[in-house]
Amino acid sequence: AVCALRSPLGPPVVRIYTTKPRVPGQKPAASTNDLGLAVTPLPLYAWAELVTEGEFPMPVRYSIYMSLGERGSFESEPRYKASHVAPGSPNVTVVGRADSATNEYTGCCIMSVCHGEIDESHFEISVSRGVDPALFICLAAIIDETTEYSMRLQCYLQNRKLQRIRTAQLQPYSIDIGTRRGARKTCTSS
Repeated sequence: AVCALRSPLGPPVVRIYTTKPRVPGQKPAASTNDLGLAVTPLPLYAWAELVTEGEFPMPVRYSIYMSLGERGSFESEPRYKASHVAPGSPNVTVVGRADSATNEYTGCCIMSVCHGEIDESHFEISVSRGVDPALFICLAAIIDETTEYSMRLQCYLQNRKLQRIRTAQLQPYSIDIGTRRGARKTCTSS
């Protein structure tokens, strides 16, 4: 599978492609060349589109829309919905619809971040029978990337805020204050 960010603007929307059709008669939606991935172009078939709402560590919701097989068209309702079990938790639960005719969602996957012996983190994924685990491996990779990006962005913005505060504290400033009799007085720091 190939995961590609659809647009760098707005909330992350990721297209998941495969190198083989997922639906009978499906036409390629892109190629590896279109995505800048390979010298020899391979056709890519749309499998799913993942839409995120929210920003980690606040609550984040993920919706997975499956391809209908027509170029660029996806189900109108998500086949799978995922969310972190609690704000700030890296663990994710996924519910899914058994078929597109019903709106009843049931649990189908649990993703947990585990820590190894050498302090290396990894995902453990448990999926229900009849569910394609490859889709949830893609979901885990996307969640890992978007969470890391979100955390880096938050650190960057926090550092800029602290730099502005420090710079403001070091700059001389003047404050114009009024007095009771209408005369003006200026206080200056250095």
